[in-house]
Amino acid sequence: MRKKQGQERLVESEELITFSSFDVKQRLRWLREQLNTIHQGEFTVKRVAQDSNIISHQGLYNLENKADSKPRQSTIKALCNFYHVPIEVVNAESPTPFFLGKKIKELHPNELTGSFYKLDITLTLTYPNGRVEQIPIKEEMNVRHFDVEKIQDKIRTECTWIERDLQYQQKVSESINLLSNKSGKHQDNE
Repeated sequence: MRKKQGQERLVESEELITFSSFDVKQRLRWLREQLNTIHQGEFTVKRVAQDSNIISHQGLYNLENKADSKPRQSTIKALCNFYHVPIEVVNAESPTPFFLGKKIKELHPNELTGSFYKLDITLTLTYPNGRVEQIPIKEEMNVRHFDVEKIQDKIRTECTWIERDLQYQQKVSESINLLSNKSGKHQDNE
């Protein structure tokens, strides 16, 4: 499920995995660029330098773009505070999900928990003869992004268990066939 551009959100799942693959400088740049998309023009390099009093325009540009730049922890911490994210988001090898946007306490409860998506769940069943059937499971369900992630995880988990059960059944069937063939040969020899 793609998140809407310009939307405050919880950074999690695939987006968090991608974010985790970045180095510190790339993470700081990504945060600033995402916030600038959410808050049009408020997080350009120039505006961050002006509004934060943390780093100069050229300093922030170099931090984000020069391969040999090594930001100080004090600069990282100050930028994280300005971007309203915990410093662990930038420093941790595997950051935990975090909120991107206004401070959570500044949000109206509906902005964080309200329905943002319509979800349709349909099962596609292909019969051995090639016939395909669409089976609606749930239609037009109002969900938050958090709910979609939970539903995806639960479906993937169930599919994994079903696949394991089928593999086990296949092994049992193969064992039964093997035993049947051996007992049939044994009776033929008598």
